[in-house]
Amino acid sequence: MSDYKLSDAAFSPVGPGGPERTLVAQGASGKNLYRLHNWTAEVDPSKTDDSKAGYSIGSLWFNSLTGILFQAHSVVEGAALWRQRGLNHRGYKPDNWYVGEGLGQIAASGSTVSVGKMYLYSFFITRAILISELGFRTAATVAGNTEVAIYAGRAPYGRPSALIGCIGPLANAVQGTNYTGAIVGGNKVMEPGFYYGASQADAVTTYVAVNSSNNTAPSSQLGSASVGGVLNPSQGITGFEFANTYNADPTQTFPPDLTNIALTETLANRAALVAFKIPAAA
Repeated sequence: MSDYKLSDAAFSPVGPGGPERTLVAQGASGKNLYRLHNWTAEVDPSKTDDSKAGYSIGSLWFNSLTGILFQAHSVVEGAALWRQRGLNHRGYKPDNWYVGEGLGQIAASGSTVSVGKMYLYSFFITRAILISELGFRTAATVAGNTEVAIYAGRAPYGRPSALIGCIGPLANAVQGTNYTGAIVGGNKVMEPGFYYGASQADAVTTYVAVNSSNNTAPSSQLGSASVGGVLNPSQGITGFEFANTYNADPTQTFPPDLTNIALTETLANRAALVAFKIPAAA
């Protein structure tokens, strides 16, 4: 009996069955039909993990470093689409603003010593969305400019990775004001998964609405090198920070990828809460 793999177009022979394949059905003429899976990957699936590589719609891919499971929704050669499993949302309405899930309590204000530093906090989304704008809110009157961005969280252990989109600079001088801007380069797609809101400003102190240290959401998602970082109610982990240079051009402020950046835990209310907008329906 011959072993065959599943593909969108036709069945083609493969070698003897192994631990990464599962029997789907008894095929015609005594040929077994198998679906290829990957249970030992240390990276997320890419566009080239497609039908040519042996995958089919429904194939599963497990990132053993992050613990995230993906399923193939399309395996078109060179344009495969994999989506994270196990998360859900009631739906994102066009022309509405949202913040990410898994934030916990939001602090009313936070004093951010933002010169020379970038701050990041973690969140997730559970459906594929298109975003057109980003925004933040000031919590006190202060001079200066702020830039915000969103990064994917697909580096090992869910740490920040590729830049999704950014805006700025926005002059944040008036207390209690919501500032918004169109994403540089146009609308961006966010697939289900983990992300980071990022912010940096050119003022010594910028007061913004921030992710609070008085909650357990970051503690459960990010962990901490110290037990106090997950148990201290006023100095719990809220995200990460690293030394970085502000630039009036946000594409220069925000590096294209943070995978290899050395991050320090932020144990206070620091990272500006970043909102994102779903564009109006066409």
